[in-house]
Amino acid sequence: MKDKRVREIMTDCWRRNAHIKVPQFRDGECEVRRLWDEAVADAMGWDPDELAELRQLLHREPHVRGAWL
Repeated sequence: MKDKRVREIMTDCWRRNAHIKVPQFRDGECEVRRLWDEAVADAMGWDPDELAELRQLLHREPHVRGAWL
């Protein structure tokens, strides 16, 4: 990655959160996903509320489970 600012933001986020277990989307909202999205929004200059809305939509999606035959 050539943009030093973006690299520093994302590296800092990883260092602060690398020890946190990340649950499945079906398990609902979690702190680490929120922190990841905030870091990406900051690094890319995006609206963090838009990413939060998309993340919450993913959490509300129905989860498909199949049986092995």
